[in-house]
Amino acid sequence: MTQQTYGIRFLNHVEIDKYQWDDCVVNSQFPIVYAKSWYLDIVSPEWQALVFGNYEAVMPLTQRKKLGIYYLFQPDFCQQLGIFYRSGQKRDNLEEIFLQKAKKHFSFIEINLNSTNLDIEKKVVTTNTNYELKLNKSYDELYKGFSDNVRRNIKKAKKNELVVHSSEQSFAELIKLFRENKSKEVGNFSTSYYETLKNIHLSANQNNAQSYLISAFNPKKEIIAGALFLVSDNRAIFLFSSNSKAGKETGAMHFIIDSFIKKYANPDLLLDFEGSNNATLGRFYKSFGATVSYYPRLRINNLPPVVKWLKR
Repeated sequence: MTQQTYGIRFLNHVEIDKYQWDDCVVNSQFPIVYAKSWYLDIVSPEWQALVFGNYEAVMPLTQRKKLGIYYLFQPDFCQQLGIFYRSGQKRDNLEEIFLQKAKKHFSFIEINLNSTNLDIEKKVVTTNTNYELKLNKSYDELYKGFSDNVRRNIKKAKKNELVVHSSEQSFAELIKLFRENKSKEVGNFSTSYYETLKNIHLSANQNNAQSYLISAFNPKKEIIAGALFLVSDNRAIFLFSSNSKAGKETGAMHFIIDSFIKKYANPDLLLDFEGSNNATLGRFYKSFGATVSYYPRLRINNLPPVVKWLKR
């Protein structure tokens, strides 16, 4: 079938019907908050879209401009995007046709698709790893699935008299903790990076989502670790975290994740650890009983030869 037969339209930001867009995402086989219009408005203002039919399938186009060239990139705090279908609407070769349409508008594409987008030509994708834990058991049963190391660290945190609680006032402290610790390993992030996270945190409750900021404190009431969980559409995403040296020594992050599982576990919720391809992080997430899932990363470079080397 041709692209015309499928009726895939390219829409600028102002042309997108966000009510129909969100209705498609919510009723898709992968209803995740990253693809909601309010979330995209934060992580990629002026995002564009490809829409099939009457919003039976959609693909967000998170675009940027460099050297006068528009290209697709993966925004921060947005692990998976790609193509979203209303249940029962997926058709043969539709994913490839969406990508062919995207290539007509963008010469360079480097984005993550989602775990349902598996019918993609293998030569243009690599596979990324995610870890997920179904919270459809009692806490006692979930605890039995923890590794011995996780249990030891939970006991260590209790022995060191750590306490965990959620507080809006902790957000600035969490960012400060990250800048003082994690940024030493991964480099400094721009101010806009933290502003984006703050906007997600503040906007969640206004958009049928919940943002839970959980911090760990020592007996001196000093924050030593923290994590931000975003809950929407039966999925709790481990969106952001930071740990100090003291936190690592006392099992603070293990204690935070354990406290979230204990308090928020229910039959319909899935805890999404957001990765990772990093083997060390993978072992950490797996130690809570999480299982592996995969999603594709797409890279297409059709830039003119003069600038192609810039995006190798």
